[in-house]
Amino acid sequence: MSTLKYFSILFFVVFSGYACQKDALSYDIEGIITDLNTKDVISGLTVKMYQKEYKSGVLTNSYTYLGETVTDSEGRYSFNIERSKIYEIKLEIDDPNYYFYEVSYGSSLLTTEGTNVFNEKIESRSWLAIILENPFVGPDEQLNINKTKFKEDCEACCSNGTVSFIETGDTTFVCATVGGADVILNYGVVGSNNQFSKTISCIPFDTTFFTISY
Repeated sequence: MSTLKYFSILFFVVFSGYACQKDALSYDIEGIITDLNTKDVISGLTVKMYQKEYKSGVLTNSYTYLGETVTDSEGRYSFNIERSKIYEIKLEIDDPNYYFYEVSYGSSLLTTEGTNVFNEKIESRSWLAIILENPFVGPDEQLNINKTKFKEDCEACCSNGTVSFIETGDTTFVCATVGGADVILNYGVVGSNNQFSKTISCIPFDTTFFTISY
């Protein structure tokens, strides 16, 4: 084999390998994370990405961690991942100031021909402390409080509906709520003509206090 022919073949092999690498397909994924209620963009938030994929023609049951990024000053995140036999991807946000959030997107929603934009809205944590003041407890005295629009799917949440306090003195109970959202309390002593309704706006990342004196 001539030297020229040898180098021509070597160049072709090297160039072909380079071209294959250059043409490797990938997914560009980006979006903006905002607060569901305040509409503020959220910076400094860690966003993790996972995938489910086919291996040897079989769908894996669990997600594989791909990496994570932090949102910038405009609440923007971005990922670039190699296109493989992906079944679906999952974005996950687990931050102490916000309720846990995860969302999945199937491969049919992904394209290699442009940027895949997935904007997400999450809920900030907040708390409502309801203070009951009752210095003179009457026999069989019953206070009913009906809660509406409270968050229910978290460990410290209080369920919606009516709760009764019978012969109860001063006490306080705390409900986890959603920052920037309103909750409604309808309350009154059974047998009394005085029934009240109050809409309370919950402060993000903080505890809002509301007192019922009866």
